[in-house]
Formats: sequence, structure tokens, C-alpha cells
Amino acid sequence: MYNEEEVQELFEVVFKLSAKDVNDKLVKVRNRPEIAKRRWFWELLQNAKDAVKPHEKVSVKLIIGNDNGQYFAEFQHNGNPFRYQDAKNLIFPYSDKGDEEDSDKSGRFGTGFLATHILSKEILVKGVYLKDSQAFNFSFTLDRSGTDKPQIADSISKTWQIFREKRTEILNYQYSPSNYETSFRYNLDKDGLDLAIQSIEDLDAALPFALSFIPKVQKIEIFNQISNTSIVYHKIDSNTKQLAENIKRFSIEKKSIKNEQTEDVYIALVVCSDDNVDIALEVYEQSNLIYIKEFLEHQPLLFCPFPLIGASDFKFPVVINSVSFLPKEERDGIWLADTVEGKINQGLFEKVLPLYNSIVKYVSTEKWQNTHLLLKHLKENLLIADFNATWFKDSIQTHAKAFVKSIPLVDVSEDKRLAIILNDISVYFPWDLKENTRLVLWDYMKTLFPENVPPKEQVNDWYDVIWDDCPRVTVNSFTKFIAGFKSVEALQERIGKSKEETLLWLNNLVSFINVEEPVLLNGADSSVLPNQFGYFKRKDELYLDDGTIDKKLKDILADMSQITPKVYDWRLDMLEKKIFLELPATRTRTIALIGTTISEAIKELLKEENPTNELRNVFSKLLNWINDNSDKGKEYFKGLKTETLLYKTANESKIKHITDLLQKDRDGEISVEQLSAINSSNIALLQDPDLELKVRLGEQVLLDQHKEREEFIFKKKVGDVFENVFKQLINQDAKLQISKVEGEEDFIIVNNNTQKKFYIELKSINIAEDRVSMTHKQAKKAPAYPGDYILCIIPNNGESIDEQYFTTNAKFDKTIGNKLARKVAEALTFEAPDIGISVEFEDLLLNSYSKYRYKFFIQQSIWGQDNFDSFKEKLLEF
Repeated sequence: MYNEEEVQELFEVVFKLSAKDVNDKLVKVRNRPEIAKRRWFWELLQNAKDAVKPHEKVSVKLIIGNDNGQYFAEFQHNGNPFRYQDAKNLIFPYSDKGDEEDSDKSGRFGTGFLATHILSKEILVKGVYLKDSQAFNFSFTLDRSGTDKPQIADSISKTWQIFREKRTEILNYQYSPSNYETSFRYNLDKDGLDLAIQSIEDLDAALPFALSFIPKVQKIEIFNQISNTSIVYHKIDSNTKQLAENIKRFSIEKKSIKNEQTEDVYIALVVCSDDNVDIALEVYEQSNLIYIKEFLEHQPLLFCPFPLIGASDFKFPVVINSVSFLPKEERDGIWLADTVEGKINQGLFEKVLPLYNSIVKYVSTEKWQNTHLLLKHLKENLLIADFNATWFKDSIQTHAKAFVKSIPLVDVSEDKRLAIILNDISVYFPWDLKENTRLVLWDYMKTLFPENVPPKEQVNDWYDVIWDDCPRVTVNSFTKFIAGFKSVEALQERIGKSKEETLLWLNNLVSFINVEEPVLLNGADSSVLPNQFGYFKRKDELYLDDGTIDKKLKDILADMSQITPKVYDWRLDMLEKKIFLELPATRTRTIALIGTTISEAIKELLKEENPTNELRNVFSKLLNWINDNSDKGKEYFKGLKTETLLYKTANESKIKHITDLLQKDRDGEISVEQLSAINSSNIALLQDPDLELKVRLGEQVLLDQHKEREEFIFKKKVGDVFENVFKQLINQDAKLQISKVEGEEDFIIVNNNTQKKFYIELKSINIAEDRVSMTHKQAKKAPAYPGDYILCIIPNNGESIDEQYFTTNAKFDKTIGNKLARKVAEALTFEAPDIGISVEFEDLLLNSYSKYRYKFFIQQSIWGQDNFDSFKEKLLEF
């Protein structure tokens, strides 16, 4: 027994402790308003839910109004009367979830209830409570407006006194669920009103899920008397449908009334459950198909069984609920670190996986749409307080990702759905940071993989959810895949189009690659540019065909390449004409250039004493082309005369016979009968008024050829030795790559580290010679590459030629391009015709035979004197 003074002391202790606890909680509410303003409604709904027994139902009303100029928010419910303990807990905020029949209670007016003070510091509480079997009406104002603990303690004391003094007995009380006897009324200022209205708008994302997870809550009505609107959420139990063994579909009716206009919406939630955990999705029907609905940005995903407000950093493809979760005190998340509470929650969370697998399989089987949402957030690294990220990745995400990849969820056609990866069959997803790039890439992928790509309208959806080990296709990887076909023909066979259609498709792809990743067009493993035989090449290996080159000239050059190594078939490195790609001006092939190339090579071939039939056939084809294209022949084959070709087209014995015949005709020794024996073509030849000149020219050509051949054989013999030694020296360094070429230089050397090219012209000379010659083509190229064209001069004194001799005696001129620049410019100016004026040699025979054929001679006095080591340093510099 305590005396009155001791009782008073005990009360003072209780008031002080309660005041301290209330003050501490209110500090948290004030400093975390974003959570409190989203939490207050759920705290009230939780207490309403706890006001009924298991298998009973409760409904609630929230009214926002204006009473004689005073804004208010009033929460009402039709649950059972308060217990006496509940009434005390309103005043002394200590939660009590004690007795057995109420074991499913989430909380009863404990510290969580203090979050409702975000609306107002004063709450008018009305209701009925039972003490033993007696019912009492009560009404009091719960005042938390004190600014310090003594003021709060004093307020608690006064509230307790009012509660005890103003309660009244109710005789013959009978509880009825039709009566909303319990209410909490918050008087609001303007800020409180705005907060309450904003909170209502925030409820829509979570309320349907809460109704599905909590069987005891039947209906929620929200009335905004200020805007004359209302919303009613009503769980329609009769519409609940069992979809599979552990999967149900719940139907929530949402009825909205605004300005006397009513709108009914039915919200469908699919819930997969076991004894401890639920997971849920929202779905909707459209065009006879079921679609998974995407969560809102701030959709609460963790429930216990009400949403854990503030846990928005947690991301997962489904909403997760468990009444057994151990939430944090502020109900802003659950413990998931390696603590006692965290381990319990981790164990519960691992039960999500079989439920997730069940719902994924069901969605796949039933052909539901928006299946990409089942993968959403699985790839994310979550940064959450009190959270073991390693456990979550290894125990949850990894298993969920492995399973969901193996289930058919991707619609690749109207009647075909594939798993992301299953049994060596994959779905290929366009992958790029830019949305438009992904969509364009899809167009090309669809041609190659018509039944292995998602629908185009879903490309960006899948991009958002897939992770690294899903089969993602980039511009880079797709280009390399195309390069693997090696040729247009193989690509054509794969895509099933005509050659013309395939080239058009490839041209569009090349344009796309050139915009997105142009470097790929030069990759060794990403070559997709076809030459004129249809084989794929790198960009730097190709030249543009400007369209002026006659096909017959290409054929003639190709035939010549079978006879002499000095030329090659240009179609090997000319870009297919139906592929439009810009190349440097220096990499353009023209009819003028092929004319020069053929002319230079033909002049060498004309030196052959006994041309083969193949060579005569080349001469004949070229002669026919020049005769058929006289204007172009005169313009592009200026140094090459048809008389010479005609002379070499026939063998020398026949030409000598014709010469003798002409001499007999001049001497009057030929008879009409002998002439009649000559066929018509020969008669036409004899009637040619220029035949005498042509024969003289032919004889002069033969003399020149014999002389040039002797000199050529001698120099070639010596030159070949020097070239072989030079190649051996360069090949000793793995950083360099040397190639023998024919044309404006003898060799091209590439620095493998920098890919820089050098053009080397090798000149072997007699020890007594004091000058070297360069063809006009060589001399014109040197100034075009002034830092990269190098002239090598190696004298021959009759000694044995080896590497030691070469490195000792060879001299290199790295500035030959600069030295030739002025003279070459003058020569080009001399060659170029002016308006109505051209330059020709005066002598008719010389004009016919040697027009514009000249060389550049470089005197010994200006030769560069770099040795082999200095030359090699130039090649290896960065």
C-alpha cells in the first residue's frame, strides 16, 4: 500500500518519463517531416485495423473540412471500442500488443502514433472504451504543444485528469459496425491543410496493396469537403480469384466523385503468398491482354503489413510484405544487416525467391505483357542503411537473375516468346546510351535475327532492365558480326535479299556506323566495306571509284596484272560503287589515273621482243578501246600511240613482210595478182596514208626497246639484290612491317605502333654516276608526302652486296619531297593546258612517240646523306 504522497511521486515520475519519451519522438517528427507527413494516415489506419479481432472487418473514413472557419482533418473508424489500456496509451505513449487473441496487432497508440502530430499538436479524441464489462464514452484533447519536457509533462497530467473526470458510463452498450464511434480530429492551419491534401494524393500508390495484404480492412473513404470530392477504396472479396496454387488476384474498387461526376476504377492486384511472406504486382487489362503495371517512382515496396514509409531506396521488381518483418522504430525500413534482427529479416526475405519464381512462371505461361518489369532493379547495387549488400547480391539478386533469364518472357513475334538465354538460344538486345541509336540498331538486327529480338516498341524498356551478362548487341559487336561474313555474297545468303537489296542495306549500315563509331570501319575485325569483288575491306585499304573509269579499262588492267607485277587489279581495293562513303581526295581513282597507270606499264611491256599471245591480247584490247573512245584516248593516253600498239599486236615477222611488200610496191615489183591475194583488212592497212610513218615509228620503237631492255635487265639484276637485302634489314625489327609495291615507290613501311606509313624509292646506281632519275609519277608523289617519302641511293661498285655493304654505303634523303616541290609544280603548270593553248613537241615523229614522257634527274650535289641508322630512327619515331 502507498500513501497519498508516494502515489503522487510515482505519478510525477510517470509524467516525466512520458514527457521525455514524447519530446524525443516529437523531435524526430519535426526533423523528418517528409516521412511523418506520409506516415500519419498509416498510423491511424494501423490502429483502426488493431481495433478488430481476427476475421473481423473494419472500415475507416477520413474527412477534410472547414468548421466555422477552422480547417480540420478527422479520422473515424467503426472498429471495436477501445480497451482501457488503449485509452491510457493515447495519453502515456507506450505500445502494448499483449493478449493472445490480439496477437496480430501491429501497434496500439505507441510511439508511432506521435507521427500524426505532424498535422497538429492538438488532437480531439472521441470514442468508447470498455473497462471490464462496463462501457464509457470519453472525449479529450491530446495536447502536445509544449516546447519542453516540463510543459509536456504538465499537459499529460491535465489530459489524464480530463479523461478521468469527463468519461461517462453507457448503459446497455451494444457495439455496431454501422457506427463510426472512434474519431481523431486535428485542427489545421493553412500549412497543415496543404499537407493533409498532399498526403491524400500520396496514398493512391500504396492503399490498394495494403488492402490486399490486410484482410481486416474492408473499406476506406476519403472526403474532401473543401473541394467537394471523395474517394472510396473498397476491397471486393467476391471478386477475389485463385489463379494458381499460391497466387490470387484481388480486386479493389476505387470510386471517385468530383463535381457530382463519378468515376469507377477497378484495381487488380496479383499476390503470391506463403505462410510468412507475400509478393504482389498490379496488373491491368487492355485489348484482351493482361499487362503488368509499372510502379510509380516513389512506390513503397516494403510492407509490414502497412507500407514502410521512407524505405524508398529499396528497389525490387515486386512489392514485398511480411507481418513477421522486424521494422525499424520509425517504420522507415527493416533491419537487413548481420544483426539479430537483420538475420531474422534476411531469412524472411529469402522466402521471396520461390514466390518470385512462381509468379514469373505464371506470367510467362499466361502470356502477360510488360514482362520486362519482372527484371526491373535486379541489376542495381543498393546503398541502404542497415543493409548487407553482399548478402542481398549473392542470396537474392544473383538467384533471381539466373532464374528470370531462363523463363520465356520476351515476345519475339506474335506467337513466339523466348527466354533471354536458354539452351544456346538467346534474345539479342540493342545496347547503346543513345535511345535513337538503339532503335536504328534494332532495324539492322531484325534483318539478321528476325526471331531473336524484342519488339521495337519494347527496345528501350528492355534496355533499362537487362544487365551485363545478358546478350547485349552494340554497334561495335554488330559490326564485327557483319564483318564475319567476309563478303557481300555470304551476307546476301544470310539475309535472303537480292544483291541490289543487300548492297542498299549494307550502304545504309555503313552510313550508320560512320556516324556512330567511324573508327570501326578501319578495324581489322570489323571490316564491312566491300571492294568491287564484294569482299570486305578496311577503310584505309580502299579507294573511291569516281565513276569515270570504263569497265573495259578495269578489265585491261586486270589482264595486265596477270602479266606484270607492276600493276594489279584495281577492283581489289576500290570501294563498291553502291557504297557511299567519303574518303580523302588522295584516295580517289579516276580515268586519268588509270590511263597513266596503264600507259606507264604498257610502255614497259612494249619492250618485250616476243610478246606472248596474252600480252598481244592486252595490246589489242587497249587499241580497240582507244579507237572506240577517241576523245578519251587522246586525253588520258597522251603518251601512248596506237601505232605502237598496232605494231606490237602483230608479230614482227608479219610486220617485216608488210614492210617488204610496201618496198616492192614502191619499186613497181608487185603485181595485181599478188595484191589480190591480200585480204581486205590488209588492203585497208596498205591504203593507210600514214602507213609509212607508222612503220618508221615501229622500227624506231624496236630499236629503243632493244636498248632499254638491255639496260633494264642489267639494273633489275642489281636492283633485285639490293631490294632483297633492304627487306631483310627492315624485317629484323618487329616494330616495322615492309611491303613491296609497284608504282610511285618500291616499298611501303608501316610503323606497327603508330600505323604511320613511309614510302621508300630505292635507286641503285653505277659508282661513276652523279645523278639519279625519278619518273614523273614518283617525283609528283614525293611532295605530296614531304615527311614520309624517302629516297634511298645505293651505289654499285662491283663488290659483293650484303647487309654490311648496304648499311655502310646506302644514303637516305628524307627531304626529297621538299626539294622536288618547286620543280614538280612548274612541270605541272607546264603540262596543264590553258584556255585554247596546249604544249606539243615540234617534231612530228617525236610528238607522236614521246609526248610528255620525261623524267626528273637529281644531281649528287643535293642528295641527302643520312645513313641507315638515322633512316631507321625516322621510321620508329612517335
